[in-house]
Amino acid sequence: MEKYDYVIVLGGTHTPGYDFSKDRIDYGISAYIADWAGMLIAAGHQSRKMVEYAVSKGMPQDKITSISGSQSTLEDLYLAKKMLDKKGWARALIVTSDFHAPRTRFLAKKVFGEDADVQAVASSTGKFDLARRLFVEKLYITAEQLLLAGSPAINERTVAAYNRTEKPLDRLVKTLYKTKVITN
Repeated sequence: MEKYDYVIVLGGTHTPGYDFSKDRIDYGISAYIADWAGMLIAAGHQSRKMVEYAVSKGMPQDKITSISGSQSTLEDLYLAKKMLDKKGWARALIVTSDFHAPRTRFLAKKVFGEDADVQAVASSTGKFDLARRLFVEKLYITAEQLLLAGSPAINERTVAAYNRTEKPLDRLVKTLYKTKVITN
């Protein structure tokens, strides 16, 4: 594997009883140990917990940082890009779950640009029905394609508008799970 400047680990859990962030950070730690990257960035609402977990597993404290306060994958990636732009970077690897990888790739192209050397890889999510999870992600991707169509660049205004739009979609997906239209 080629070396990356940073590994960005997206946190997240939307399913009761399963912590997607653990699979993702374990992959990120493995990438660091295998010398794929010199630094990890934990992003998302569980970023601080991911940093604590990584340090407890032997990750050097000075080789992992966190981005918190975001409300969406788009915002995670936007904040990560802002951090990377300040630090200087050439290549980044984004770690997410297998069902979330297509959506992450789509959003990464929007945020980092088509020509940026950014790759998204998938950690395993084990016991879940991948086809159903991909269906849910396709709902998000479709909405995101409509929302972000014509956006030449992602900025604070785009992220804020996106976050306002994503909340109703989140409620729809949660309702589909509660009513058993979608199951794990």
